[in-house]
Amino acid sequence: WDGLEIFVHCLMHSLPTFTVYLNYATPSKKHRCILHILQIAILFLGCCLMLLFKAPVSEDIAALDRNTLVLIGEFFSMPFQPETLGVMLIAGLFSAGARKAMRWLFFSYTAPSDQPPLPSVEARSEQLRFWHDLAETGKWICFITALVCFGVGIAICATVPQPRAVAVIRAFLLVILWSHLIYPTVKAIVRTVVLIQARSGPVMDGLLNVYPGLLDFEHVGVQHADFLSWRTQKIVAEEELLRRVYEVADNKGKGLTAMIREELEVEAENFRRDYEDQVAMSNMGYLEDH
Repeated sequence: WDGLEIFVHCLMHSLPTFTVYLNYATPSKKHRCILHILQIAILFLGCCLMLLFKAPVSEDIAALDRNTLVLIGEFFSMPFQPETLGVMLIAGLFSAGARKAMRWLFFSYTAPSDQPPLPSVEARSEQLRFWHDLAETGKWICFITALVCFGVGIAICATVPQPRAVAVIRAFLLVILWSHLIYPTVKAIVRTVVLIQARSGPVMDGLLNVYPGLLDFEHVGVQHADFLSWRTQKIVAEEELLRRVYEVADNKGKGLTAMIREELEVEAENFRRDYEDQVAMSNMGYLEDH
């Protein structure tokens, strides 16, 4: 990839609206969309804290005397309130934290790392069924919570003087501008610079060891679930092989010759299974034709 293509992929990885559509295995695109809507709803409700502060303009107005153009113009003409920065910080951090908490509770799909994989097909099916039911529960909780947040926020804004509602919308849109455009763009630029520098020298090796997620482009080029599964298996196998190589280099575990022999035996066994599967499929096709 050239620098521009790296930046495009980094930007798509950083923009919250594009992250929903990336080809990650978990959570699903539908669940990521619901989580994003939940974050926006909680952010809007949090920005309603601006209703507690008096507007810097006269609040003694009649709603029927103000048309839509006047309301839109007041968004830009009303003096900026210093309290907006504090409300933006509180609402932004709380909404992001709530989104992460809901994802961890209902859409994490993690198994304990200190326990071996489930041995039987029935046990694995039961585990998958549990994750599915948990995700469905989380989906409805997020959806209902988002509706409640939007409804409560709009109802509260409708019961206070109109200039205070303008302050709420201003704080909300400023947080959206920061979290959905400015911060992701800066993040993508920094990530692009780090990756370009990493290709030309060892300057960024330490940073990449601390933050390996900078190299995460697993979602790029994925067309269907089978390819993503194959890619994930290859990544896990390569990580395991590197771990064993480092153990040999540190004089731990088996020697290099034994490790190479085991790898060759595994590859031979995989080749034998693939060959037998192909022969079986060919025989089935021959029998169906005759």
